[in-house]
Amino acid sequence: MIDGESESAAQPQRPVWTSTRRFWVSLILVFHLFCVALAPLAVVDPAPGLAISTQRVLSPYSESLFLMHGYRFFAPEPGPSHIVHYRVTTQSGETVEGKFPERGIWPRLMYHRWFMLSESMFQHVSETLDETQLAEWQTQINEQIAGLQTTNPRAAQALQSQLNRELQQHERISQMRDRLVVSIGKTLLRKHDGVSVDLKLVTRLIPPPQDIAMGAKLDNEIYMPADLTYSLGVVYSDSDQLESIAPQESDEEQGSGESAN
Repeated sequence: MIDGESESAAQPQRPVWTSTRRFWVSLILVFHLFCVALAPLAVVDPAPGLAISTQRVLSPYSESLFLMHGYRFFAPEPGPSHIVHYRVTTQSGETVEGKFPERGIWPRLMYHRWFMLSESMFQHVSETLDETQLAEWQTQINEQIAGLQTTNPRAAQALQSQLNRELQQHERISQMRDRLVVSIGKTLLRKHDGVSVDLKLVTRLIPPPQDIAMGAKLDNEIYMPADLTYSLGVVYSDSDQLESIAPQESDEEQGSGESAN
């Protein structure tokens, strides 16, 4: 009897899950699964407005755990791919051109990382407007607000609040886009011992199967239209700021304009 009691006492006791602990653990799991399901709903095209609004609130959690996967890249209807082309000016004055992602990147996991970088860049670019487009859009909304001031002041106030939120969101995404471009540019500058790098984002459309059957190449210019090419800016080794136009290019354009006159 004594031996049995000693053996039972020597066995480790299993932790007791109280109802409170089970409730909180279940709540955390349900919240995480909700964020996992919400991520693909917020990136599809077109995305439901409720999913986009909810994802904006939960984006710190989703982005910190890398839940914002681009499921739209896969079947049944994958969209066009996006490639970052770059031109590095080295310390010796030479020019090195390249692009990513490239098929030669190895191991494959590294290729996938560069692939996701280019697609993340496109997502940031597609969600932002240039200065001209932003000014035109803001002017249009301000005209609507002015028209509602006399007829419906409450609606005008609500529209003004929405405009302020959209402008703050646009500024946040623009800053994220610029930081990503600078980070990528700095990496390329260190790799090639460069002083500046000019980056642009190229959209490559999916060619029809019959074109491929006839021998068409994926890098054919007809699948990379100029109107879908975006200038990302210029990054310099001695600055953490993103420049929209390199000084040397501005001088060349000005010189060509003067010669043309």
